[in-house]
Amino acid sequence: MDKRITIEEIAQNLAMGKAVKQPNGYLTRCPCHNDTKLSLRLKLTAQGDLRATCEAGCKNRDIRQKLSDKGLIAKGDDERVEIKTPCKKTYDSTLVGSYAVTSSELAGMEFVTSKYFVPPFLYAQSISMIYSPPGVGKSMVVHGFCSALTREKPEGLTIGPWEIINGCGVLLVDGELPMSDLKKRLSMISKGLGGEHCQNRLLILSSVEVQEKTGEPINLTKVRYREEITNHFLRHPEYRVLVLDNLTSLTDGMNENTKTAWAPINRWLLQLRNIGVAIILVHHANKSGTDRGHSSIRDNVNNIISLKRVKGAAVDDVHLKAVFEKGRDLEPGEGNDVKLKLIKDEHGGLRFVCPQV
Repeated sequence: MDKRITIEEIAQNLAMGKAVKQPNGYLTRCPCHNDTKLSLRLKLTAQGDLRATCEAGCKNRDIRQKLSDKGLIAKGDDERVEIKTPCKKTYDSTLVGSYAVTSSELAGMEFVTSKYFVPPFLYAQSISMIYSPPGVGKSMVVHGFCSALTREKPEGLTIGPWEIINGCGVLLVDGELPMSDLKKRLSMISKGLGGEHCQNRLLILSSVEVQEKTGEPINLTKVRYREEITNHFLRHPEYRVLVLDNLTSLTDGMNENTKTAWAPINRWLLQLRNIGVAIILVHHANKSGTDRGHSSIRDNVNNIISLKRVKGAAVDDVHLKAVFEKGRDLEPGEGNDVKLKLIKDEHGGLRFVCPQV
C-alpha cells in the first residue's frame, strides 16, 4: 500500500469527520452495520498494526474486509493490517523525539478556540470549582446553569450576573438529593427562566436513585463509575458539560486530605477536559471557610469561585457574593466580585438576579 494513511484519517473517513479521539485510539462508526453510536474502537499496537473492535459484536475479519473494500487499508500475506504512518521526526523514537515540537512547529500550529458557554469561566476544556459552606445555595446556582444551558433557546438567559451565550447538553451527577427534590427545584428554576425546555438535553444521574435500584451509590473513587461517565461523553458529543454535585457525596470513603487519594480522580477529570468537556465541581468549604481537602484538588482547576452569604441575609435567603479565587483565562475586570440573589416571581418560578442592578 503506497499511500500513507493515519489511524485518524481512517476513523474520520468512517465517521464523516465526527470520530472521537481517545487516549489510545479513536471511536468511529462501524462499516459493518448501521452504526449511529460510534461503536467501533480503532487503535494501533506497538508494532503498528491496526486493531478494530466493534461493541455491537461485528467480526474483526468482516470489519477488515470493509476497510479494505473502501481502500482504507491493505492486507499482508499474514493477514495483519498494514498502516503506514507519516514519520514526524527524523531522529530517535524516545519520548522527547516522538512528542516534543520545536518552537517553529508550535508557531505554525493552528488551534480551535475553546467554545464558551457561560463567560468568563465555563467553556469547553475547562474545570471549574464552585464551593461554599453547606446551606448557602451553591446547588441552586448550579441547577440554574443546568436548566439555562439546556433550554430550547438558551442564548441571552442570565443566572445572576452571568449570561448564557451557547447552550449544550448537560449531565448532572447528583450525590445527595432524592429525585423528588431535584424535580421540584429544577421545575421552579425552569419556570423562572421561561421559554421551552429542550427535550433530553439535561440528563440527571442521581446517586440516591442508583442506590435504591442497585444497592450501591455512585462513587467516583471506583473506576467503573468514571468509565461510564467518560463513555457517555465519547458517544454523545452533543453533551459538553458535566456537573458533579458534590465532591464529598460522590467520593465516599476517600481521604480527601491526601494527594494520593485524589490523583486517580484528577487524572480522570483531565481526560474529560482533553476531550472537550467543561466540568463544574461543586464542593464544600471547611470550618475555616476555604475549600475542603488537599491543595492538589486546586492544582489543575481552571477557575475557582467561592460563594459567600451576603452579610445580614437570612438563613433561608439565597443572597450570595461570588468571589473568583482563581481564573486562568480571565481578562482584566472579569474576576471582580459579583452578587446574585434568588427571587420568586409572580408565577412561582425561581430566578437569579443581580441585586446591585
